[in-house]
Amino acid sequence: LIGYDLEFYMVVLRECIMPRRMKLTELNIWGYAPSAYEKSATGFVGLKNLGAICYINSMLQQFNHISPFRNAMLQINDNKPCVLNEEGIDDNLLHQMQRLFLYLLMSIRRDFNPAKFCYAFKEMDGKPTNTAIQRDAQEFLNILFDRLERNLKGTQFQMLLQRVFGGKLCSQLICNNCGAISPTYEDYYTLSLGIANQRTLIEALGNYITGTSVSDYLCSSCNKKVTIQKRTLLSSLPNVLIVHLQRFTFNFDTLMNEKIHSRLEFPGLLDMTPFTEEGCK
Repeated sequence: LIGYDLEFYMVVLRECIMPRRMKLTELNIWGYAPSAYEKSATGFVGLKNLGAICYINSMLQQFNHISPFRNAMLQINDNKPCVLNEEGIDDNLLHQMQRLFLYLLMSIRRDFNPAKFCYAFKEMDGKPTNTAIQRDAQEFLNILFDRLERNLKGTQFQMLLQRVFGGKLCSQLICNNCGAISPTYEDYYTLSLGIANQRTLIEALGNYITGTSVSDYLCSSCNKKVTIQKRTLLSSLPNVLIVHLQRFTFNFDTLMNEKIHSRLEFPGLLDMTPFTEEGCK
C-alpha cells in the first residue's frame, strides 16, 4: 500500500501507528508467551480473582452456564444510557453484568477482569465492593437478586428471576387430634439446608421437611388446645433449583462461627418428589 513512498510512510507512521502504540500497555513479563493468555482449550473463559472475590466469581460463572438466564439477561434493554463516571466506568449493575456475560461468551482471552462489576455492585455503605474481604456467597446471592429485581422492573423480563429460579414453599400446621392441615405459602429462590451430622443431600432434605411438635396450640378446626406438627414442604419446584448448604454453625461455647468440613454426597439424578407437598399427601 505504501510501496517506496517514504513521505507517505512517515505520514502513516506519525498519524496512525504511533498514536496507537502509545496506548499499548508495556509488558514487563520476562519470557512473555501469548499462548498463556489465550482461551483455554475447554472453550471456557475464566474470571480473574482480584483478591478474595471467589464467592462472586463462582456464582457468576454458575449463572453464565444457565443459558436461558444468561441469554435473557443479554437481551434486556433497560432504556438507560451508558453513562461513564469520572473513572470511566458505567456504574450500572445490570449493564456490567451483561458486559461480563458477553465477555465470558465471546472473549478469546483466558480470563476476564470483573473489576467494573465489583465497582457497580455496591456494599451497604454505598462504596464499591472491597475485593480484599471475603463475603458469604448466600448473602451476595440474596443482595444480587434483590437489586436485579429492581433493575428489571418495567422491562419485558421483569419476571425473569421468578421464571428461572422461583418456587413456592408450603408451611403446614397439622393437628394431631383431628388431622386438619392449615397451609401457608411463600415464594423462594434458594433452598437453605442444614448439613450438620448429615452424610448426604437426601438426608439433609429429609431433615428439612421433618418438622417439629408444638404443644398447647388452639386448633381452629376442633376448637381444642392440642399438639400439632409444624413442617415445611416444597409446593412447587423452580426450573433451576439453587441449594444452599449451611456449612457455618454458631458455637455457643466459643461464641464463634465454625465451618463444617465434612463430606456431603449427592446423586447425579435428584428426585424431589418425596419432599414436595404432593409427594407427602
